[in-house]
Amino acid sequence: MTLQKRALIVGGTSGIGLAVARRLAAEGRQVVITGRDAVRAQMVADQIGEGHVGLGFDLAEGQGEDEALAEAGAFDHVVLAAVERVRSAVAAHDIVAAQRPIALGWWAIRR
Repeated sequence: MTLQKRALIVGGTSGIGLAVARRLAAEGRQVVITGRDAVRAQMVADQIGEGHVGLGFDLAEGQGEDEALAEAGAFDHVVLAAVERVRSAVAAHDIVAAQRPIALGWWAIRR
């Protein structure tokens, strides 16, 4: 099967992101999935099928994603499925931990 169109799935190594990646791949699209762990991302991409790519970077850290995405090339579709939930009582809320989900959302906006 010749793969048509390319989709970037940010946060595609598990959960909803992985389900979307599998669906798009089944429809004939090449998927490029990302996760914090490059080895795991490529392993998941290989499990999806031949011709798919896994990239590793942590959006909340703000390092490495530009280089990885430039090397990966152009995309027809982008899915942002990377999420991180903060669960805590207001009195025990950790402001530093709360910054990670904000950074993920900011990455999507600035792209």
